[in-house]
Amino acid sequence: SVTSVTITEPAVALSANATGESLYCAGDADGNITMTVQGGTASYTYAWKKTGDNVTIVSTVQNPSGLSAGTYNVTVTDANGCTTTASATIIDGDGTDPVVTAPANDSIEGCDTNAITGWVYSESLVDITNSYSGVVGVVETGTGIASVQYSDSKSGTCPIVVTRTFTVTDNCGNVGTDTQRIEIRDITAPVLTIPANSIVSKGADCTAYTDPSVTGNATATDNCDVNPVVTFEDRDCYGTEDPTTLNAGTGSYFYFNISGLDENLLASAIKSLNLSFETNQGKGRAEFTLVAPNGQAIILVGPYCAGGNCDDTGETNYEVYSPTFYPASTGAAYPVWDNNSSIPQGAGNFQPNGSLTSVNQDQIDYNNDLGGVQEVSYVNSFEGFTGKMNGDWFVYSRKQANVNGNIRFNSVCLTPAIGDCENNDIIIRHWTATDACGNTSEGDQLIQLIDNTAPVISTVAIDNSDLGCNPEVAAPVFTGLDNCEGVFTPVVNTTGATNDGCAYSQTWTATYTDTCGNDATAVSITYT
Repeated sequence: SVTSVTITEPAVALSANATGESLYCAGDADGNITMTVQGGTASYTYAWKKTGDNVTIVSTVQNPSGLSAGTYNVTVTDANGCTTTASATIIDGDGTDPVVTAPANDSIEGCDTNAITGWVYSESLVDITNSYSGVVGVVETGTGIASVQYSDSKSGTCPIVVTRTFTVTDNCGNVGTDTQRIEIRDITAPVLTIPANSIVSKGADCTAYTDPSVTGNATATDNCDVNPVVTFEDRDCYGTEDPTTLNAGTGSYFYFNISGLDENLLASAIKSLNLSFETNQGKGRAEFTLVAPNGQAIILVGPYCAGGNCDDTGETNYEVYSPTFYPASTGAAYPVWDNNSSIPQGAGNFQPNGSLTSVNQDQIDYNNDLGGVQEVSYVNSFEGFTGKMNGDWFVYSRKQANVNGNIRFNSVCLTPAIGDCENNDIIIRHWTATDACGNTSEGDQLIQLIDNTAPVISTVAIDNSDLGCNPEVAAPVFTGLDNCEGVFTPVVNTTGATNDGCAYSQTWTATYTDTCGNDATAVSITYT
């Protein structure tokens, strides 16, 4: 017999299509796959495996969930054992850190971290999520910003350096940072209060006690430092120390101020002036001019010259000259400085060159504030100055243009003559206040040392209790001692003598005035 068998197949072939969703944050494991199955013969079974692991079945349901990022492959089997495959990819979530741009580095004036305004100094995190916009730059391409914060740390003292770290966290916990450097600088100098100028009498050995306990102490306050350091240096002249190589163009000006002296003291009252300069090819290419506050000038070193004693072309080392110049009245024994003369290096005593003409006359401008070149007028000695001593002085110098070599100014220091007494001196006490960051304030106190101590006359009288008639009397001996001049011989005048029989009377009187005009108390001895 014949048996007929009919084999049928599903109307639609078995197929599947799967779609994965992207994760929100990188590393999450909450991904889902949605799959549709068509055709074949129900019911269906599912075997999901992850690419890279063909052994482990991660899910047996049609729409698996709780998946991490990756590609998943599924085998679908229908009731007849027919199979089909599909795959879906779950894309990883936001794992990109925000890009942070901190504000530009800054430098502010202040004493401590309290100088930072706005977002104040904090070593703990400060949330600025609601106020960072426009100040901190943030580029976030993922899930959005959860928070913006900053915190501070500091180091150093002068300046104090604050490192401000900005931290941006997005909604997936990704973190971006950037730092800003803020320097806090104390640039304010202390306020220095100088004691009043003072006059101190010279005592024994022509010395004066000038300790600040007598002449006054300077004090200082500071915006940051509660105890700025106050120091002083004593000088015996006014001037400046400013080592400078001179040019052959417009020349150089070296200013110094004289103040605190009697307003009636004239600029001619110069006791001495010391100048220091250097040259490596002879002094002939140097001219130095002292200019008083009223525009009068005296050439100290000059004239420009070449050849002979003017040059020293064989040497490359600098020659140092430190002449001290005196007025004609007290320095008559000293030579006039002349670059043409042979002058040894080092210190020496001179009168100024004193020439009344110079090629620099139309170069020197003694008052820049008036506009144009205010030319000086020359005098030939210190005694020729007619203006006031107090005021702004300067030394002008220019290297001669047509010779080689270098000229270097070092310093100038002018000592005024206080009164007509050679024993009078001055101290310019230069006070300096320095704070913890090295800011300084400076000022000068004038201390005049005056010889106003009277000389002392002494004598030893001879016993005249019983001279008898017609005596031969030896004159008493007078001696003198002055605090500055030392031992002196008093001036003795006598009145008498009378000798009328056995009656006798004679008086000797000793007097003395020292070179500073101080009168000794007269001492008289009378023999009767």
